[in-house]
Amino acid sequence: MARIKEYKRIQNVSKAHRYLYAKYILSKKTPIEILKNTLEPSEFDWLLNNHTKLLFRQWTRIYEFDDLARAVLKVDKNRALAIKIYKVAYGLCKCAADYAFLAFCIHRTLGSKRWCKELCETAKHSIKSGFCRINMLNFIEMNILKGKELDMFLQKSLKRTKYNKKFYENMSYELRKINQEDYADKFYQKFLQLKMIEPERVRLKNYIEDDEVESTPLILSQEEYKKNAESADYFCTLNRILTDAMRAFGKRKWMYELYKLSGEKEQSIDDYAAIADIMKTKFKDHETALKILHKALNKLKEPDAEVWCAESVIKVSIKHGELEILKQACKAVIGKKYSYGLRLASCIIKGGADRNLAIDFIKSKLRSSRSIVDFLRVAYFILTEFNDKEWAIEVVLSRIDKN
Repeated sequence: MARIKEYKRIQNVSKAHRYLYAKYILSKKTPIEILKNTLEPSEFDWLLNNHTKLLFRQWTRIYEFDDLARAVLKVDKNRALAIKIYKVAYGLCKCAADYAFLAFCIHRTLGSKRWCKELCETAKHSIKSGFCRINMLNFIEMNILKGKELDMFLQKSLKRTKYNKKFYENMSYELRKINQEDYADKFYQKFLQLKMIEPERVRLKNYIEDDEVESTPLILSQEEYKKNAESADYFCTLNRILTDAMRAFGKRKWMYELYKLSGEKEQSIDDYAAIADIMKTKFKDHETALKILHKALNKLKEPDAEVWCAESVIKVSIKHGELEILKQACKAVIGKKYSYGLRLASCIIKGGADRNLAIDFIKSKLRSSRSIVDFLRVAYFILTEFNDKEWAIEVVLSRIDKN
């Protein structure tokens, strides 16, 4: 949601509402499907080749179309196509909040006041909630809603008692930001009246504080650390204890023995991988590390294995150059329903291992994918990780052409 920060103001003071608008989906279809069916084939192909990443967006919101239109105008100076993209977004709008936000985008990008006036008229007849009314303040900022029309709109909003008190507080805050002080005071007075009628419920939290007690670090002896480690039920607890002991006393043989012993017990795949890494990295015991890593691999090959733990085996295998274990780990999980293919492919690429293994995961993910969103995710991954635009476009079009 970081893209929201690019905008001067996202209409509503409430963070919850800003977040809600960021997730406001206008259509079940993705932007690329909508644009392919509305633009000329030559225009769509040009967009696909010149603004590939922007067309690989998964959700259909005004943001996606605004970003694309701005890129087309700023980078390519193609005003006609930018207008067409905004018109497609206009066709998806459902309420005044949509029209008001679209007007905000058009005003900033194209500077078309005439079009914004038309959007204002449309928005007036599609106000469905207090959220819509707050977004209508965009038209005041653009100097479109003014004079008697402005007074009528704000007076009507002030009389809408069916809205909860938060609406009047938000309206007051927003009006003050655009220098409508008189009405800001009126809305705040209404908020105070409703607050007295409907007092807010306050959740009480109890905090126990004792400023007089000084917290001093507890230093254990080696014997105490050893005793605690030996009684640890889980590897994560053992590892935390031994890590603290190593920090306090440095590496000791008894620590090595406890780690080695833990590798002989029944552990999870992640634990085995972690123990192997510790034995290799901290104690330089390659033989034991390899033995334990094989245990992780064998566990990964089991039919009911926790497939998501393959990531830990893959990372440790790459880190220590155990390429045969890496290949076997990939073979054990590739094609499984919950194999987290793209995530594992990313581990392989970032680790600098055989890229063909990553490609195998991508192809497996494509075979199991059904929705256009899944294909867009894979295509975006191919585009960003492999920098292969042709393959990425081919993946997306293969799915769209099925419909």
